[in-house]
Amino acid sequence: MTVPSDKVLTGKNGYLFLTNDTNRVLDQVQGKLRISQRQLWSTGMTHAARAALAASSGSAYHHVIVPDRETVLSGHLPDDIAPSRFGSTPLEEYQRCGASRLQPPFYAPSILRDAADEQAYFRRDTHWTFDGAWRYLKAMLTNFDIDHSYIEATQYRAVAYDNPGDLGSKVGAPPEPGHFRVPQADWARPVYDNLMPNVGRLRLYDNPLGNTNQRWLVLHDSFGEWLTLLIPALAKTTCFIHTPDFDEIFVRDFQPTRIFCFQIERFFVRPPVNGVDYDMFFAQQAEVKDAPLPAPCPEALRLLFPQGRPST
Repeated sequence: MTVPSDKVLTGKNGYLFLTNDTNRVLDQVQGKLRISQRQLWSTGMTHAARAALAASSGSAYHHVIVPDRETVLSGHLPDDIAPSRFGSTPLEEYQRCGASRLQPPFYAPSILRDAADEQAYFRRDTHWTFDGAWRYLKAMLTNFDIDHSYIEATQYRAVAYDNPGDLGSKVGAPPEPGHFRVPQADWARPVYDNLMPNVGRLRLYDNPLGNTNQRWLVLHDSFGEWLTLLIPALAKTTCFIHTPDFDEIFVRDFQPTRIFCFQIERFFVRPPVNGVDYDMFFAQQAEVKDAPLPAPCPEALRLLFPQGRPST
């Protein structure tokens, strides 16, 4: 038996949707939430500045937007919630006004919407499934002309689990079955994890089999979690940081060959920030969450900063 929640909207066919959230996702999908032209162009300039910094050192910057469940599963929304009923979504307006051309994002709802044989999203969770993440990652890599044959050819071990769902658990719904795949080969070794819950978490991987010329920095939100099982196969060193914000000095010292910024569509309305000091950011997160930061081992420091850390 379920209990009501002001954060959960019941859709069709057993699907639940987020409502009354700070990002106003249902207002976004209906075109009720408008953001200013100034913010749209500022967002484009922010991503363009990151791309220019990356290009100045011979690396690449990629902005990747993961489509909302409400976009992909619009047919399961209640009848009184109609996509674009009142106008364009914020992301559509970003594309329409021309600001997105400054640094075009990868955004392809059809990749997840057309996955008839693979459930891209859970019925009672705001997050995508492993299959959805895997499908979107392959499409993104193909779009950026990045070879991913290695992860295609690798053997995986399937792991089943019961997912209570961040929506289902609010209304007392039963968990739904889920699964993910773990690579059989030891392709990536975790070297450091600052163990920060959610925002502010940094994880560092070393792949002895990876392309020795590739160092990837991956900025992400909670939709990046499944990607930590896959992306480290593609580079020698991969650093994941749970934030959309950007520290140019950290980037200078980490020396990435590629930088990815993954974000779920509903977070697009939050303006991205450049000029962040990650050291201060991590310390602030540790204080707020009462989660002391473990000191990186010497190997982690060598992998993070191959040439050391010059004065900032």
